[in-house]
Amino acid sequence: MPIKAFPIAVAASVAALTAANAADLPSRKMAPAAPTVYGPGPYNWTGLYVGLGGAYDRARSSATTATGGRNNTRSGAAFGGYAGYNVQLGPIVYGLEADAAVLSSGSKSNRLAGATNFRGRYDGSVRARAGYAFDRWLVYGTGGLAFRDQKVSSGLTAKSKTQTGWLAGVGVERALTDNLIARVEYTHADYGKTKALVPAGLGRGRSTDDRIMAGLSYKFGL
Repeated sequence: MPIKAFPIAVAASVAALTAANAADLPSRKMAPAAPTVYGPGPYNWTGLYVGLGGAYDRARSSATTATGGRNNTRSGAAFGGYAGYNVQLGPIVYGLEADAAVLSSGSKSNRLAGATNFRGRYDGSVRARAGYAFDRWLVYGTGGLAFRDQKVSSGLTAKSKTQTGWLAGVGVERALTDNLIARVEYTHADYGKTKALVPAGLGRGRSTDDRIMAGLSYKFGL
C-alpha cells in the first residue's frame, strides 16, 4: 500500500467502527408516556333548575270570638312546581327559589263551630336558600315570603282572601344524574292574623301551614 494512502485507510476504518458501535447503543428516544386519566370532579350545583312535586299539607286556622276560641284543622294533598337558581362557592350553595301549588279538594274541613268551612285553593312562596354540599348531596335551609288563597264560608256568607306571611323550612337534595335532582323538604308557613279570614261575627283569625314535599327537578347546564 502506498504510504500516502495509509492515513486515509486508517481514517475510514475508524469511521466504520464508530458507526457500528453507535448502531449497537440503545436508543435515547423514550417511549411515549401513557395519558393521564382523571375521574369525575365534585358535582357542581350552580345553575338554573325547574321541578315538579307533590306534598302532604296540614293547615290550622283559629278564630277568636267573644265566646272563646274556635279551631279548625284541615289536611290534604298539594301539587305544584318550583324553579330557582343556585350558586356554589366551595361547599356552600346559595340560591333563590319560587314555587306555587294547587291544593286538592280534600284540603278542607268544617269542624269549626258554627258550620264554618275553611278551604285553601292555591299557595306559593318566594324564598332564599343556603346549604352545604357533600358532592352530590345538598342539605339546606330556606326562608322567605309565603302567600295563599283562603276561602271561608259560613251559611250564605263567604269570603276569599289572598293572605301573606312568612315561610321557613329545611330540605335535602340528591343529584341522581348531572341534570336530575330529587328532593325531600319540610316547610312551615305562618300567615298571621286577619279579620278578613273569617265571616262577620266570628272575630279575628290566624292560620299556619305545615308541609312535607317530595320533588324532582331538572338542572340546566353542566
